Order: sequence, then structure tokens, then C-alpha cells
Amino acid sequence: MKLTERKKLHDDLLIRLHTLYDDIRGNVDEFIYDGPSDWELYYKSKPRILFLLKESWGSHHPSQQGLKINTKHMINLARWKIAIENKINNKPCIFLKRESLPANLDDVARVEIKKINTESKLSSNSDIKKYAINDKDFLREQIELINPQIIICCGGSQLILDCYDIIFENHIKNEKKISDSVWLSNNRIVLDFYHPSTPPSYIESDTDVDVQCYEKLVGLLSNDSVKDAIAWVMSQE
Repeated sequence: MKLTERKKLHDDLLIRLHTLYDDIRGNVDEFIYDGPSDWELYYKSKPRILFLLKESWGSHHPSQQGLKINTKHMINLARWKIAIENKINNKPCIFLKRESLPANLDDVARVEIKKINTESKLSSNSDIKKYAINDKDFLREQIELINPQIIICCGGSQLILDCYDIIFENHIKNEKKISDSVWLSNNRIVLDFYHPSTPPSYIESDTDVDVQCYEKLVGLLSNDSVKDAIAWVMSQE
């Protein structure tokens, strides 16, 4: 499938879901548009990384181009993305301060489980799972169109991994676990991990928790079985 066709099908899918929500709820809540912010940059990435997240608020649309790396959320996503690329390419993994990070994060994809902005600064796990159940067909089609090679389930307490399993109908539970928190599912790597705003986003400066999350990811990627699985996934194209 050509990239332009893939992007159009993805955009049409989100418009269809947006229209469905407007028909059901009325035009009362903002619909969040997500996915890759730059499809060409995303498809040139090796590997293609998708961050599966809970919800967006504050009129933040992950599909907008030129997304600045200037919040706790974006800073940690950028660090994690660079760590994955460095580990795959046998380069040193160094915890980068924000001033050493690139200005933008347009070469990854971000998908929100809940696409309705109700300005919920604290997510309800039951609410997020409800959206995963109701929209699983749309979410599954969206993820398949984005076609990631690695999915990072960003939620902690296995919430987003459970949502992934809802979307793909218990696929994780039927697949071989590669190592702690890592699975091979649908010919892609699925990793259960923390939310990028851990600790809360109002703590703007780097904390020990940010370092611990980074080191945890590097440790997971250092497992020989995980490295072999990632290499196999990337060799399929």
C-alpha cells in the first residue's frame, strides 16, 4: 500500500469515528486527532515506534506537525525513542537532558485510547477500558494502518497493555512472552511500560523517577531475546 493511500485511509477512519461520536453525543466534546504527525518521517524511522496512550486533553492533537519537545510527556517520549534506536544500532544509551534533545518529535506515532477530550487531567482506568471496548474495531484498524514495528503501551499497572489486548481480542495472552514486560504479537514488539508523565507533569525538572524509567527501558532492550525479536521484526520488510 502506498504511503499516501495509507494516510488517507487513516484520516478517513478518524473522520468516521469523529462523526459517529458527534451523532451519539452531539458536538459537545473535542475529538482528538492522533497518529503520526509526519507520515514520511515516521515511515523512514527504523524502527517505526507507536506509543499507545490513555487520552489527550488541553486541545493537544498528536497528529499536528511540529510538536515541540517541551513538556515532561514529550521529553520522556523523545528519550525513550532515542534509547530504542541507539540500542538497536549498538550505540551508547545516555540519559539526555532536555537541552540535548531535538526540537520536535514528528517521527513517531501516538495513538490515544480515548479520543474524546473531556479535560480529564487524571484518567480513570475503567473509563479508558470502556473506550477500548467500544472503539476496539476502529483502534485496531488505526494501528494496522499506522503499521508500527514496536508498540510501547504507556500506562503503568498494565492498563494500556490490557487495552491492547482488548483491541486485539486477547492476542497478547495467546502469544509467547519474550521477557519481562515484552511480547511478540502480530509480528511486532509490544512492550508494557510507564506513562511518560510519570512522575506527574507538573514536576517539570528531571527527577530520579525519569532516570529510573529510562534505565528500566534500556534494561528491557538489553535482553538478548528482545534484541533478537526486534531484529526479526525489522527483517520482515
